[in-house]
Amino acid sequence: MKERQLLQNWLAALEAEFSAPLPSGGILVVRSSAGVGKTAFLVQLAIGAMARDEKVLHINIGEAIDKVDLWYKELFKNISTSQKLGNIDRLWETIARNRLIMTFKPDTFSFTRLWERIRDVAVSGTFEPQIIIIDGFKATDIENMDSDLQKAKSNARANHTRIWLSINSDEKNLIKNTDNDDNKNYEVVIQLRQDGNRVLVIPQKGFSKDTCLSLDPVTMLLE
Repeated sequence: MKERQLLQNWLAALEAEFSAPLPSGGILVVRSSAGVGKTAFLVQLAIGAMARDEKVLHINIGEAIDKVDLWYKELFKNISTSQKLGNIDRLWETIARNRLIMTFKPDTFSFTRLWERIRDVAVSGTFEPQIIIIDGFKATDIENMDSDLQKAKSNARANHTRIWLSINSDEKNLIKNTDNDDNKNYEVVIQLRQDGNRVLVIPQKGFSKDTCLSLDPVTMLLE
């Protein structure tokens, strides 16, 4: 279906810049200060994955399911308008079957609880994710999670799953996290930075070359 192919364009454009495909157990990280567009960035990539029939589990820390769902609907609407897609209600209904949203309160999230819930869903036979998005980490949360991240990578590898993370970092941490040691657990690292009327997509690890991608500040779509 042509419409599905068009929905995949943004994800395909980003993946074309990677030095290697993100493997099972691999982690892609998106960092920025608050309010720059991490969730919007990940959601449009997720829509592309959903359009190619990959199962996406979106975990949000600190937001209600309805708010996360609204992000998907708004980004899908913006993509549909941009690409002049037709029959969008039916198209959304079809690809939305490939997505599941879970939320955690900030004080209840742990990778152990996450994998328990994923196993419960998988055992029921209703949903086996190929991509897990964990949206809402703070830089201070992730600093002491080296062991947890290694276990998460191992679990993801065993289940043929990739992980996408968003990390909310202040400017000091954004500078610090350009160091290779801080990125050792991640295969792909992206920084988003406000620059006038654009949001720059800045590659930090896992890219074959510098990318000139950015986000439109109104639609939040990659361009």
